[in-house]
Amino acid sequence: MWFLHSVWRKLTQSRAVDSAGPLERAFFESVYRLAFITGLSTSDDYMGYMIYSSSVRMLSGLVVICEIWHALGNNMSLDELISSVNVIFIHLITLWKLMIMVSNKKVFKKLARALESPSFDISTENRQAIVNHWVLTHKKYLKVLLCLAYLTLAVWVLHPLVDDMDFNLMVDVKLPFAYDSPLRYVISYLFVGTMFSYASSMVIMSEVIMQAHLIPLVCQFNVLANCFENVFEECASEFPGAICFPDINKHELVKHNMFVEKYRKRLGDLVKQHREILDQTTDLKTILSAPMLGQLACSGLLICFVGYQATATIAENLGKFVMSLFYLGYNMFTLYIICRWCEEITIQSQRIGQSAYFSGWESGVSHVPGARATIILVIARSNKPLVFLAGGMYTLSLTSYTSALKGQNPNMKDVSLRIGNVEPLCNDLKDNPDFHVEDFRNNRINRVGAVGMYLSENLREYCIFGNGSPHEEGVVISIFYKTNEGSTESNEVDLSHRTIMIRRDGLADDEVHPLFQQHIQSENERRNGRLV
Repeated sequence: MWFLHSVWRKLTQSRAVDSAGPLERAFFESVYRLAFITGLSTSDDYMGYMIYSSSVRMLSGLVVICEIWHALGNNMSLDELISSVNVIFIHLITLWKLMIMVSNKKVFKKLARALESPSFDISTENRQAIVNHWVLTHKKYLKVLLCLAYLTLAVWVLHPLVDDMDFNLMVDVKLPFAYDSPLRYVISYLFVGTMFSYASSMVIMSEVIMQAHLIPLVCQFNVLANCFENVFEECASEFPGAICFPDINKHELVKHNMFVEKYRKRLGDLVKQHREILDQTTDLKTILSAPMLGQLACSGLLICFVGYQATATIAENLGKFVMSLFYLGYNMFTLYIICRWCEEITIQSQRIGQSAYFSGWESGVSHVPGARATIILVIARSNKPLVFLAGGMYTLSLTSYTSALKGQNPNMKDVSLRIGNVEPLCNDLKDNPDFHVEDFRNNRINRVGAVGMYLSENLREYCIFGNGSPHEEGVVISIFYKTNEGSTESNEVDLSHRTIMIRRDGLADDEVHPLFQQHIQSENERRNGRLV
């Protein structure tokens, strides 16, 4: 084991590791070494490594081209199409994310070196323990991520060797030559396997890099919160008068100008550090916003597709089932760690205000000129916590994660469906006081307040232009959204003009009316909390 460790350190000796400080190395050493071996290091610009890096990127891009070529040039079954889409989507999203990371390499380097800032105070044992806790947490999650990722890759690469198909490769690609002979198959397998392994390693590295830059921000917020909580006690312990008179009262300390000046300087340093961390987090939010939207969409799609493959192949192909299961677990875990650490940053940034409140202001230090205003501003800023958004639309949190797994919009409260002839559906729509037919002239969906309504195309054509038969079957989908807390909009939705029941041909109007009224009453009772 010692020999393998020495060989690994020798092969991955990056300049980024050599130039890193102790705290940066604690969080980023493994990341720098992995980035070096996968050809993604931006700190090593000598000729030999540039040739290696360009070759790796070319092979990774080539396997994506071969995958797209295969998907466009062949008639595939549903299972084959899903397999191709899974691989193509995750590789394309990864290439996009890595391009953005490389174009913002200065920002990422600045974030990594922020741990070595003089304002990052870890002078106490308590704060050193906080840093050690987050270093160990980062390493633990990194090990789990790498183990799951490379186990998935190993199963994926070895599966063609044990399945029932002859001359099968680990990924669906189209090559410019046939590989239906043993020699050609071995050459093709090794070549495609090398390309696929490098491309997959880049997928893994994109997740590793993001986690590596999120956890240090959590650590910095946690350390800063501890600094605010103990600012008064630390200033008092360093005050010369406290050494001579250990039993001196806190209210007496604020009467000494030397202590007041020390407290004001320390408070100003903490505010400066707070501002620096906020700027770093805002920069990272801006950079990751668009890639995270792609990541969220890709992960949701892959979880659905791979989940379908896993359930469809469990009885037919055990090897394919195991491969799909590992791939599903990897996608779920990578989405989890992103949402997990983004939410942790939100929590820790909000905690700064609580820590400032418990900073000892009640001892009389709030009467120090500028101290009260500073503390109030810190609390006010922390009451608006930093929230990571994917594309500026979807909050990255564990709530969003669970909603993505359930395939549900977290802002959606309920959905109702109406199916029936377009003529009565159109008449009901015209009688609806909330929605107007003309609102659907240019769009099949419209939203009023907390309710959105979607019309099928044939229903819209009949209502707006009179086109089509009145006996065609139309569809109305009503979407009820959650209202914001404190909003003036009522959470109670009047259902007297909205039909939730399914209406079919052959049901007379006099039969519909009592059923309709009964359904409205039960639905209103359910929404008012009287019916479970």
